[in-house]
Amino acid sequence: MQKTAACCCAGIAVPGEMPAPASDHERAQPLPFSRAINANLRDVRRRAKLMGLEEYNRKRDFSRTPEPSGRARSGRPGFRYVVQKHAATRLHYDFRLELDGVLKSWAVPKGPSLDPAEKRLAVQTEDHPLDYADFEGVIPEGQYGAGTVLVWDRGTWEPIEDPHAGLAKGHLKFRLHGEKLRGGWTLVRIKAATRARRARPGC
Repeated sequence: MQKTAACCCAGIAVPGEMPAPASDHERAQPLPFSRAINANLRDVRRRAKLMGLEEYNRKRDFSRTPEPSGRARSGRPGFRYVVQKHAATRLHYDFRLELDGVLKSWAVPKGPSLDPAEKRLAVQTEDHPLDYADFEGVIPEGQYGAGTVLVWDRGTWEPIEDPHAGLAKGHLKFRLHGEKLRGGWTLVRIKAATRARRARPGC
């Protein structure tokens, strides 16, 4: 499959609020393009630095779970991705992209689709350490995400545009070069009203 899907995994739509429209004053005094992008990326990186893997570590007791602990890594960036089949309370698939020394993560309830016309809902979760890309095992009862985790697909991803800017604006375009998933994909942030319609029975 080489067609670019409407939303990631032949359509992963990422829940979230769309940015508020700019005021008349803001529209009247636009920043130069390069300054606007730089300002946007500074805000994204500031928030990422504050969060890091704190949320991931807070939710887990590493004396009981076999999941890897860790910190965000610095140095030469990589572009690995992994999809893990997670038989937790509800079976779902975890889609993870390596960026800024962590794995950016989304839970995909119905799993990836190979049909470019089919959109799939994804819910962004906390960042995971890079070592999680190789994790397979059973998370014990009583622990966050209890259940069996298996690697379903892995490979590398290639950003088509600046990935930080794409995440910030809610429209991340990339290519996957994996064992199962290949071709162009897009993560699109959707409005809350659209998410509510998708949640109705039969949707």
